[in-house]
Amino acid sequence: MVISHTALFKILRLSVTSLGCARGGRMVFNTISFGVESGSAMIIRGKNGAGKSTLLRAIAGLIHPITGTISFDTTDMQPAGHETLCHYIGHKNALKSSLTVLENIDFWQQYYRSSDRNTSALSILHDWGLEKFSKVLSKELSAGQQKRLCLTKLSRFDRPVWLLDEPFNSLDDCARKTLLKLINKHLSLNGIVVIASHLQLPITNMQEFIIDKV
Repeated sequence: MVISHTALFKILRLSVTSLGCARGGRMVFNTISFGVESGSAMIIRGKNGAGKSTLLRAIAGLIHPITGTISFDTTDMQPAGHETLCHYIGHKNALKSSLTVLENIDFWQQYYRSSDRNTSALSILHDWGLEKFSKVLSKELSAGQQKRLCLTKLSRFDRPVWLLDEPFNSLDDCARKTLLKLINKHLSLNGIVVIASHLQLPITNMQEFIIDKV
């Protein structure tokens, strides 16, 4: 299992306080509060439409909440924002369809402004069973292969907070095991993981938060 970082992350806590979000002019949820300590995971559960995806997008800084606050406590003197702290993996795989598998990884290298070359992109593709497809256009991959390619970002680029929206969808058993190992490794390095999922997952230091429909 390849993971690019080995040092402990410096984030101490993710705090969500009295959070309320709207979609299409209607409140999806309100007064949501919870905290996740470093080295811990939070699994978000709720019925379809309860706001699990909305909550993750708000933590990622992609939408603005109507009420409440989201904060990241770190040991760094300089405050850091969502863009430098979070990996957000949503339902869409966010791939460049006109680029090959390796070209997508190179694109992310520039996007994340990462100079890390210690971990071979090909070795990460091997972990995810994609090494044979390195020169294939991403649009020609199956749904499961596209999901795996998207998830290689977790292995390649350091972000202490992972926000994963139903990440096990479209994955076969082998890929699910790879993702579980990666999540548990991330937690061992004091990372934080927030997952929206209906599955029962064997993840260490995991709490559960249930969103009720408004």
